[in-house]
Amino acid sequence: MVYRSIRLTLGRFERFFTDLHNFWLEVPKKISSGTSFKLITLEQADSKLIHSTEGGIESQFFPKIVNHTNGGEIYVNVPPIEVRLVRDVSFVFGSNFLRFSNKKVIHQKICRHESMFSDPGDQDLLSIRDNKYRLKKYEKKMHLEIVFHVTGSFSAHWGHFLAEYFPRMEYLKALGGRDEKIDIVVFEQTDPHIIAVIKEVVSEFSFVRVNVVPKDVEICCSSLYYVSNDTFISDMGSIQSPLNVLISDSSAKYLYEFGKKATQTLKVNNKLKRVFIGRSGKRNLVNYKECLDFFTELGFTEVFPHRLSYRDKLELFANVEYVVGPGSSGFTNIIYCQKLKGVIQFFNKTRHTDMYLTKLAHLMSVPVYTLIGNEVVSSDMDSDYTINISDIVSCLKNFPELKKT
Repeated sequence: MVYRSIRLTLGRFERFFTDLHNFWLEVPKKISSGTSFKLITLEQADSKLIHSTEGGIESQFFPKIVNHTNGGEIYVNVPPIEVRLVRDVSFVFGSNFLRFSNKKVIHQKICRHESMFSDPGDQDLLSIRDNKYRLKKYEKKMHLEIVFHVTGSFSAHWGHFLAEYFPRMEYLKALGGRDEKIDIVVFEQTDPHIIAVIKEVVSEFSFVRVNVVPKDVEICCSSLYYVSNDTFISDMGSIQSPLNVLISDSSAKYLYEFGKKATQTLKVNNKLKRVFIGRSGKRNLVNYKECLDFFTELGFTEVFPHRLSYRDKLELFANVEYVVGPGSSGFTNIIYCQKLKGVIQFFNKTRHTDMYLTKLAHLMSVPVYTLIGNEVVSSDMDSDYTINISDIVSCLKNFPELKKT
């Protein structure tokens, strides 16, 4: 009882200071000057349709939660993909807003039905009132002639970029006529692994170049190629829902084929077979060391993928057979695993419906099991949590090969 009381008290303090921190983060937005824009749909904008696909009904796969569920399948509506050429438009770092000089904006993600379960995470968004979006003003501007758009909210972060933005690169093959020279804009402080995969794809197109620009600049384009998303990942999930993460078939297939191609010519010397993906910061294990020690005895090695060079990361994951650890974007690197046999991921119980990894693993025919634990701060999606070792032992019954070494 004493331990429970202390834990609840600490949880209340953590929530109080989190709310206080968020309040002070909002203060600059309240007092900043901005420009109000009216939201319009992509179809209402002055644009030319270059290519389109048909939408449809696709499957998402619920996690197999140890001691709770055996997985499942849900059928979701997936919108069509459109490639459009938009004229005289601008965009900024960390934002999905496309700005026009007539004080109108496009924001395809806000227009998605799934957005009702989350709040926009655009860094230039100051406030919303009715259909007016007050956006931050930028003094510095850079003018480019033709741009292929692959940035947006959280596009500087590996997990979001890989599913939401990177699959757009597939449509570069439909462009390049009339001796066009096309820029792909990447903002400074973007994950170096993101820049690496972009450059890897761009190397196949002589008419495309990567342009790394400062993050405090508004990019003004005479022409911009925009690819609408059929994948959806919530920016700031306000309500836990299966619709917070929807990975489309086309996105999963693109990532799978890219990962396979990226590693097929590697001369791999790494013999690491079992990886515990390390995590620091929030949404972490309270008993991190206990869980790590348990898996270390099973022959696992702690790895922080983002601390490796991109090349070293490819070589490390190419031969990996088992991946475990607290859920993070590091798990998306399974696309590089050519011998993967199984995945075990940990979440706090509020995030028990996360279906990002299950979609990728299903395409790869790899079993994934999820372990969930109680949060330090109840119902907080970003709270730390505890995983019981007894639950891990139960999970290992699904992987008889994982014996102590």
